[in-house]
Amino acid sequence: MNAHDYIALASVVLLILLNGFFTLAKTALATVSHMRLQYLVTERAADAPAQNLQVFSRDPARVFATAQVGITLASFGVAAIIAGVVSPDVSDWLRHRGWAHDITWTTVILTLAAAFVAITVGELVPYAYAQRYPMRAATLAAAPLRLFMVMFSFLATIALGLSNLIVKPFGLTATFATPMVTEQELQTLLDAGAQAGTIEEGEKEIIENVISFGDTDVRQVMTPRIDIKAADITIGCPALIQLIISSGHTRIPVYESNIDNIVGIIHAKDLLPYLAQGRRDVVLRSVARTPLIVPENKRVDELLEEFRRSNIQLAIVQDEYGGTAGLVTIEDLLEELVGEIKDEYDVEIPMVRSVEEGVAILDGRMALDDVNEELNLELPTDDFDTLGGFVFGLFGHQPVEGETVVDGDWEFTVKRTDGRRIQEVKIAPYAAPAEGSEGSEENGAAKSSDTSSRA
Repeated sequence: MNAHDYIALASVVLLILLNGFFTLAKTALATVSHMRLQYLVTERAADAPAQNLQVFSRDPARVFATAQVGITLASFGVAAIIAGVVSPDVSDWLRHRGWAHDITWTTVILTLAAAFVAITVGELVPYAYAQRYPMRAATLAAAPLRLFMVMFSFLATIALGLSNLIVKPFGLTATFATPMVTEQELQTLLDAGAQAGTIEEGEKEIIENVISFGDTDVRQVMTPRIDIKAADITIGCPALIQLIISSGHTRIPVYESNIDNIVGIIHAKDLLPYLAQGRRDVVLRSVARTPLIVPENKRVDELLEEFRRSNIQLAIVQDEYGGTAGLVTIEDLLEELVGEIKDEYDVEIPMVRSVEEGVAILDGRMALDDVNEELNLELPTDDFDTLGGFVFGLFGHQPVEGETVVDGDWEFTVKRTDGRRIQEVKIAPYAAPAEGSEGSEENGAAKSSDTSSRA
C-alpha cells in the first residue's frame, strides 16, 4: 500500500467518526432534558459549556438539520472513497498476486464491510451513549457543532425549506423542539422538594394527582350503577322530593322502564318554583334536562373540559352495550385532584379498618390501586377495578358471608354482603399448614385452585 491508500483509509475512518459525532448530536437533541438545558443556559450563562449548549435551546431545528446533513455527507464520502480509491487499489493488489476477480465484487464486499463498521461505530455506539448520558453527550457535541452549523448553513437551510414545503400541505411544520421535563424527572423533583421541606406533603399529593389526571378514565371515578339514586319518570313529584331528601342529592336521573334508559336529569332547584306555588302535579318530563352521556373510557381531563364548556355538572356513563354503567359528577373529578370532598350529607365510612397486625377489613368498593397502596400488595388490576369485584372473580361464584378464598400468600374472607354485592372483605396473611399435618393436603389444594371454605 502506498501513501495514497493510507490517506484514503484515514479519510474513511475520519468520516465514520464524523458520522458518529453527528449521530451523537442528533440523539442528544432528541433526549436531553429541556428543563436542565434551560437551567444551564440561564443560570450558568458565563460558563463556556453553557454558552455552547445554547445551540440546542436556541434553534433545535437547525441543529437537527445540520446533524442530518453531516450524516448524509459522511456516508456519501465513505461510499465514494471506497468505490473510487480503495476498491481499485485493492483490486490491483489482488491481481498482482495472481487472484483473478471482478472489481465489482471487490467494491461490493468493501462497501458492506465499511457499512458494518459505520453502523456500529457511527450509529449504534454514539446512539447508545447519548441515550444513556444525554446531557453529557450534548456538552461534548455542542462546541464542534457550532462550527459545523456555520459550515453547513446553506445546506441545512435548503433541507429545512424543502422539509417545510413537503409537510405544509398536511398542516405540519418541520420543528424539532427538545422535550420538556419527563414525568419521572418531575416526580424526582417533587420527592426532593418534599424531603427538603420546600413542598408540603399536601401540595405534593395534589401535584401528583394533576400529573396522573390525564391517565384516568371515567370508569375509575364514576359512581357504579348499583349505587345510583334514580327514579322512574312516572314516579310523581311528591315521591321524587322524598328521594331527593333521603339521598341528599340535588340532581336525580330519571328513566323510562329501567335504569338503562335514562331520559333526563331533574334538578331540585327546578322544582322549587312549583313547590312555592303549592303545586304537586308537576310533569317531571317537562322539567327534566337532557342528560350528558359519555363512554366508560373517556378521559377525565376531557370530561372536565366538557363540563366547563357546557355548564353541566353530571354525566351518565354508558357501557359498550348501551346500558348504564354509572354516573360521574364534577365533584368526582375534582376529588381526583384535591382528594375527598365532604359535604353536610356525606356520612364518613372508613374504607379500611385494621383489626390486628397484618389483618384488615376493607370496603368492597375500594379501588384495587388503593388497596395495593394501603396494604403494600400487588393485586392485579387488569380485570377488576374494585376489591369486591376482584374477590368475586377469585371465588368464581356468588359467595356468602363468612366464605373464604386463598390467593397466593393472602386469604380473603367475605365479612358482609348486600344481596349479591360484596360490601366488606377481610384480608389476612395465609398461614399454610405444616407439612404432614392433618388437612394440609386439602388446604393446599384449596390454595392452588382457589376453592373456598367457611370461616
